[in-house]
Amino acid sequence: MTATEPPSAQALIDEAVVARVLREALATGGEFAEVFAEDRRGSVVALDDGRIEDISSGRERGAGVRVVVGNTTGFAHTADLSERGLLAAAEVAACRPQVVAGARANRAFLAHAVRYLAGQRGIR
Repeated sequence: MTATEPPSAQALIDEAVVARVLREALATGGEFAEVFAEDRRGSVVALDDGRIEDISSGRERGAGVRVVVGNTTGFAHTADLSERGLLAAAEVAACRPQVVAGARANRAFLAHAVRYLAGQRGIR
């Protein structure tokens, strides 16, 4: 960022931090990883017959990390934009595809074991 850039052009997360988070996300076999960060503010004024009924404002700030392994996607979100918070989200997102792959392998193994045992006992 330069001194002439408006505050809205400031990066929410330092590029070096993003690079470390992406390395962490891919370290366990991820084929693709991304970090999405946002800092959004909004205000709403509700009118009824021209009269103000409600005024509210809010802020959404956080980041998501997505990791893709084969046909499985892991995702984690955090409101903690520190390096520690983002690395934790990357770890969670990277675990999801592995858990799904392990569950699929376990299901296949269990299905095979049930068929084998049923065959051993003459059960159809």
